[in-house]
Amino acid sequence: MANIDPGEGYKELLFTPATQLDAVGHMLAEPFGFTGASLHLYRQDTALMQPTDPTPRADAVMAVMHLRAFGAHREWNNGRTLAVGAAQVGSFRLYDLRDSHIADVPFPFHTVHVLLPNSALGLANRRKGQELPRWNWDTRAVVEDPVLSHLTQALIPALEDPDCRDKLFCEHVFNAIALHFSKTFGGLSVDDRAPGRVLAGWQESLAKEMLMSRIAGDILMEEVASSCGLSVDSFSRMFCRTTGIPPYRWLSLQRIERAKILLRQTGNSLAEVALACGFANQSHFTRAFSRAVRISPGEWRRRAVL
Repeated sequence: MANIDPGEGYKELLFTPATQLDAVGHMLAEPFGFTGASLHLYRQDTALMQPTDPTPRADAVMAVMHLRAFGAHREWNNGRTLAVGAAQVGSFRLYDLRDSHIADVPFPFHTVHVLLPNSALGLANRRKGQELPRWNWDTRAVVEDPVLSHLTQALIPALEDPDCRDKLFCEHVFNAIALHFSKTFGGLSVDDRAPGRVLAGWQESLAKEMLMSRIAGDILMEEVASSCGLSVDSFSRMFCRTTGIPPYRWLSLQRIERAKILLRQTGNSLAEVALACGFANQSHFTRAFSRAVRISPGEWRRRAVL
């Protein structure tokens, strides 16, 4: 059986070789500051004729979200037969990849696989003074978790289109998934009754200054949080309480405002404005601007110069 090191740039994770599937997509999270995590999309439009290969072993957990309704089927966990019920769109199957898993899925499927190394999840717990989580789920169960579902769906556009891969956003979502997973399935204790702390004035000013200084490029939340003397989790929560929006959203809005200035005051092309404001390309800029302002940047420019 193949063994996978979550720290390596692996591709083939699960069940069936990619060459036998109709669609495959991969996104490693390490470029976004979250070491070892990854996102994978698999689609098969015809039935598999035989059980899958065993999952490669890894010191990691895997959450498989169904993008297509999934029928009742058999699986094997370390050789033990499991009867798994039908799954609706948006539901999950959870796997501890330290074990061996085989599935018999004689029907089409479309799934997104979130892989989270135990090392990264353990760090979230140790920041709270706790040990590595002991995972708590029924190996036969289909899990309904709206929070995990929405967080995973938020990453799918970045998986399908590299132009949508905003580093700060992806890092924020991966961290949110890790914290939610640890709390929900690993017994991480978080005192939600504690008063909500906000950033000190100097921390807010420094964070915004750092974000603005890299408005045309990429910046990792870990850099900003460290400069403020905070963990990524604490910084993200405190920034949101202070400003009312997460860091990635705040930076996105600043990019839009910078774009408005360039559109109004320069003759730069839309492509030049896009790059100057940190967007991947003109298409990415147009989508983001239109979503935020409700009109295209070209139309906004025409109205602004009248």
